[in-house]
Amino acid sequence: MHARFAAAALALLATACTHTGPVEFSATGADAPSLNRSSDMDFGPMDHSIAQCKTVAMNSGRGQCTKVRAYESCMKSRGYITVLGPENPKGCQ
Repeated sequence: MHARFAAAALALLATACTHTGPVEFSATGADAPSLNRSSDMDFGPMDHSIAQCKTVAMNSGRGQCTKVRAYESCMKSRGYITVLGPENPKGCQ
């Protein structure tokens, strides 16, 4: 079981390094399915959170920095950590 978990974690990290869009991780288990039961592999709640936070970001104001920070804040409020790729504008803090 540990080997499968390690392989899954490594694959997830490799995907995060090559992915060009935001990658969401749950810091608290928010919306996380149980890996013990295949019937629990429902990512609908996470997809719903992503869609809602994208809407929040698009309506947050002008400028890419404002939109990126609004998306990050929204996802964080739902228990996710957002790892941004190249869409994170230079100079945004």
